[in-house]
Formats: sequence, structure tokens, C-alpha cells
Amino acid sequence: MALPATIDMNNAWQVGQELLAAFVAGVTTVIADLTGTIRCSAAGVHELALACQRAATRSVDLRLAIPAGEALHVFSLTGHDRWLPIYPSVAAAIAGGDAPPEAGRLAPG
Repeated sequence: MALPATIDMNNAWQVGQELLAAFVAGVTTVIADLTGTIRCSAAGVHELALACQRAATRSVDLRLAIPAGEALHVFSLTGHDRWLPIYPSVAAAIAGGDAPPEAGRLAPG
């Protein structure tokens, strides 16, 4: 599921609702594609974290595909990169397994 280029307080709730709508019977995995997301505010991170929790209660594996960049930086600043299933690409998210430990970390420098 491709997410918008900007996720902020204006649309974060709607993004969360759209993800929630994907957690239907029979669905076991949902990929949230943030590869085209340039900006994700703390409100967006909060809604995505809630979506991960809601997915887990429905036995759905929600995986976030977030490449290095500004959007990922907010996940790092808030500490969400330490516990959310963040993958560096959609292909990596589809492949699954444990999120790579470095996926949610920013490169040094």
C-alpha cells in the first residue's frame, strides 16, 4: 500500500484509517510503502506505530518500507526505529524475516 509523499497532522489519521481497512480477514501481511514519502511528521510516526499495534491485535504483520532519508530520520529521532518493523525497501519488506537491525538506523555522518 503506497503512502502519500507527506504524512503530517493534516492526513496522518486518514493514513492510519486506510491501513486499518487493509487488515481484513485472511490478510496476513501488509506492506506500507513509504519509499515515496518525503516528509513524515511525528503525527505520522504516531499513526504508523498505532497501525502496527492494531495489525498485531488482528494477527497481521505490518511492515514499513522506509529508505534512508528525511522520513526515516523522524522515526529515528522518536526512537520508533528501534521497535517498528522497518525495512529499507519494498523488496526487503516483501522478503520479510526480521527487519534488518540497520534498517531503522541512519548511516553515521
